[in-house]
Amino acid sequence: MIEEWRPCPEFVTIYEVSSKGRVRRKRPATGTRIGKILKPWMNKGRPAVKLSVRCVTTNKLVHQLICEAWHGACPSSRHQVAHWDGNTKNNTPNNLRWATQKENEDDKKRHGRYKHAPQGSRHKDAKLSEADIPKIRNLNTIGISTNQIAKQFNVSWPCINRILKKRGWTHV
Repeated sequence: MIEEWRPCPEFVTIYEVSSKGRVRRKRPATGTRIGKILKPWMNKGRPAVKLSVRCVTTNKLVHQLICEAWHGACPSSRHQVAHWDGNTKNNTPNNLRWATQKENEDDKKRHGRYKHAPQGSRHKDAKLSEADIPKIRNLNTIGISTNQIAKQFNVSWPCINRILKKRGWTHV
């Protein structure tokens, strides 16, 4: 793959970003030269670089710079950079795109990287099990009150109410 360089958004005359996910100096400055590849550092698991303009240094995430250079400015404040393959270190343009937070979360589920709170009986405070939920719903259909069901399962009536209205234990 031939490395393609494009002007770095916000720093068009000073820096360039590449199709291999690298950032380089386009114009010389004190202590540096044209073409110097910047060494990224890790910021919460994502490569970042320090860009300097007239003695003012700014930290930028590499994936943000590359996505802007290849896919244009961020469409809205609701969008963020998403990685197709889930690898936050793979900052090639064909791996990056603008996505909403929901689309990005869906990607994480697809990649198997989604970290969510434990559900149901896996929750540390759970008093019920997945097997109890159909029983609770069945007891309600035969006319037993939420208070009686709550006493039977040793939980509060609002807990039973959430189950019956499918606002709790929705995965069962």
